[in-house]
Amino acid sequence: MVVIAALVLVLASRRRTERALIRSQRQLQGVLDAATQASIIVTDVHGLIRIFNSGAELMLGYSAQELVGLQTPTLIHDAEELRARSAELSAEYGRPINGFESFAVKAREQGSEEREWTYCRKNGERRRVHLAVTAIRDERAAVSGFFGVAVDITDRKKFEQELRESQRMLRDVINTIPVRVFWKDRDGLYLGCNNLFAHDAGRAGPDDLVGKGDEQMTWSPEAAKYRSDDREVLESGCAKIDYEESQVAPDGSTVWLRGSKVPLRTTEGEVYGVLGTYMDVTERKQLDEQLRQSQKMDAIGQLAGGIAHDFNNMLGGIFGAAELLDAHIPDDPSARQYHNMIMISAERAADLTSQLLAFARRQPASSTAVDVHEVIEETATLLAKTIDRRIVIDQQLEAKHSHVIGDPSLLHSALLNLGINASHAMPEGGRLTLATRQVTIDAALCEVSSFDLTPGPFLEVEIRDSGEGIDEAVLPRIFEPFFTTKTQGKGTGLGLAAVYGTVQQHFGMISVYSEPGAGTCFHILLPLAPDQLKEDESDGQLCPGSGRVLVVDDEEVMRLTAKAILESLGYEVILAENGVEGLSRFKQDPDHFDLVVLDMVMPEMNGRDCFRAIRSIRPEQRVLLSSGFTREDDLAEMKREGLLGFIRKPYHGQVLGQAVHDALQG
Repeated sequence: MVVIAALVLVLASRRRTERALIRSQRQLQGVLDAATQASIIVTDVHGLIRIFNSGAELMLGYSAQELVGLQTPTLIHDAEELRARSAELSAEYGRPINGFESFAVKAREQGSEEREWTYCRKNGERRRVHLAVTAIRDERAAVSGFFGVAVDITDRKKFEQELRESQRMLRDVINTIPVRVFWKDRDGLYLGCNNLFAHDAGRAGPDDLVGKGDEQMTWSPEAAKYRSDDREVLESGCAKIDYEESQVAPDGSTVWLRGSKVPLRTTEGEVYGVLGTYMDVTERKQLDEQLRQSQKMDAIGQLAGGIAHDFNNMLGGIFGAAELLDAHIPDDPSARQYHNMIMISAERAADLTSQLLAFARRQPASSTAVDVHEVIEETATLLAKTIDRRIVIDQQLEAKHSHVIGDPSLLHSALLNLGINASHAMPEGGRLTLATRQVTIDAALCEVSSFDLTPGPFLEVEIRDSGEGIDEAVLPRIFEPFFTTKTQGKGTGLGLAAVYGTVQQHFGMISVYSEPGAGTCFHILLPLAPDQLKEDESDGQLCPGSGRVLVVDDEEVMRLTAKAILESLGYEVILAENGVEGLSRFKQDPDHFDLVVLDMVMPEMNGRDCFRAIRSIRPEQRVLLSSGFTREDDLAEMKREGLLGFIRKPYHGQVLGQAVHDALQG
């Protein structure tokens, strides 16, 4: 009886415990079901679902009755995602990890794990969730199950994706528009910019500017002014629109910018920074300056022509009166000397007015066929008798045709002026070269030229000296009337102005290249006479060809011109903007360049050094040199080292095509 009574007591105690446990589970279920915004699933150590709250029912579309007692992975998780995670964990732990263990292994080891997963709803819809799995431990600290809490982040992820797309679109727009864009905080530190602005700053990308101020940029000398503009916008809350200012570029040059700055505001209207935009208007400013220069030259020409015309009338009176006076002068040596002084001075004044009228294009000119080769030979003969004997005069008259329509006296005077100027630049002696060649001018050059040119065959006359050269600051002004660098009494400043006027009067073009310490080279283009236009069928024709040509030139216009000409002839063209880049491109594929065309004067590495570096890599490499000015000694030395030839700038399609064709066929 005692045993039976004891059993009854034990059973009663167990029932009370079970009822308490059931009440506790129901209370826990009630608490968990109240959390409808989160999916809560409790499993045993094998992954069998023991608790499935109402939040899980809402999120997954299953009822608790459908899933309690089943394993979760194959029911509610994306199968492909689960396989990928299992493979990742298997590789990490060096043993197979599959199924529910893919969720449990980290939680068992670390206590908990959080990561994103894809839940599959009963209706097939997929939801992205943030799942935190925590290991449940008993009183002995042994894992007895797992507690999983998932929050649906599908809408948040969608919003984040849309935000990223919106940011990407905004970034693409900002980086695509041909305007520099930047924004700063109230302290003047950059918050961001577009790629164009970063490039102007000499930075790899926009991130390199974030947190930096103007004091740390290449334009630091203007930092105080920029900061003042920023403060004006920040303090006034008003935009500063459409103003121009200068800036120092990474290469040290000065560029001109047209910009605007506007305040950046919070949603409450508080100004927290400055947004700025600008465009590089340097090229436009240069074109404006060229236009002003051209207009100034026209105005000066008109003024000079008017003065010279009136002065000629006065000189006519002086000459007439002096000649009439001649018959009344007694045989007095002193009187005769004074009379001669009047005549000589008047003749000199007449020469000056003649030059003024030539510049103004108002002096009547004869119009006849002129053999320029004869004019050059006569000029060379005269110069040889008058200039320093230490100056060697070299004639290279290579043009097949040399007749132009014009005034021989004006052409003779122009060449003589250039020759005398060249001799003044060589006080210790040197070499004066007079050369000609025949070129063809195309419509493209005629359109961009400031001279009145007509497409067709031209005679190019080159006057080159080995003298002191012309300073870069002086070069733009050398054709201005009365501008001279000579000391007072040694020059009128009308010589080159008269040359300019003569070239214009003959519907030609004149340009100048100079390098201080190396010399100066003038190029004159004159249209050939009509009877010279009946050339051989091959004359003026471009020579097609094939091959891979590397063109290295620091002038973008020359690079693009060469590329367009050579590609139209059938060549493949690779471009480089200086010797360093050219050498780098050549090193990448040295055996697959048929020809290299090198500029001589370039920053970082000049043409001579680049030529030698290329030939050291591939001794048989064919190379042409191209330049507006090159020392004769340098050219001769490079030819001895294997240079194939020399193309003088500015070159035209026929000349470049023929030179490349000859170089590849030779």
